[in-house]
Amino acid sequence: RLVGAVAPERGAVAYLERCRALAAGLFPEKGTVSFEMAEGPGPAHPADAYAQGSVAVLSSVAEGFPFSLAEAMFHGRATVSTDVGAVREVIGGTGLVVPPRDPHALAESCVELLRAPERRARLGAAARARAQELFTAERNTAAFHGIYLEIVAHCPVRGASVDTDGQPLPFARPAEAHVPGHWSAAPPSSGRAARFRQWLPGGGPAPRT
Repeated sequence: RLVGAVAPERGAVAYLERCRALAAGLFPEKGTVSFEMAEGPGPAHPADAYAQGSVAVLSSVAEGFPFSLAEAMFHGRATVSTDVGAVREVIGGTGLVVPPRDPHALAESCVELLRAPERRARLGAAARARAQELFTAERNTAAFHGIYLEIVAHCPVRGASVDTDGQPLPFARPAEAHVPGHWSAAPPSSGRAARFRQWLPGGGPAPRT
């Protein structure tokens, strides 16, 4: 079962039709391979697809963060994935990983899990626990909050700039103002020295060259 939506890129619809034709040629029995696109019949929500499946498969040849794997993990599904992008970092040993562009290895791993329901259940439970620990919105919000606090902790405290209503202007002072040195607040003039001047409030004379 192939579940998803047609990508917005040019040629995506034609690619989908080639895949359908290939599947029909390889598996002539009706229903062996199903394409359940967002605009057609099929699960109303991705959660339904994960719930109805036994193994979630990611066969990409290139990935960044594999969101579909994280979704499958949240639904307690064992996964088979190609070794691309951040796949190993995401699943952390809770699924099977095969080399990209190796359909034989991908098929073997899928069959291996389909024939082992107990192992499949163990991997799915471990995947769900890992997803709940690392990939919830609350966990990511807390992580970003910690990063911001750490950055702010290394910055000197300065008088806050405010607008006419007394509201703070957090970006009123440019980041370059923290760079030590003497800088010119006047517009650059012609000549070689002008290429090295930066406009910063409270700066001194421009450097001589």
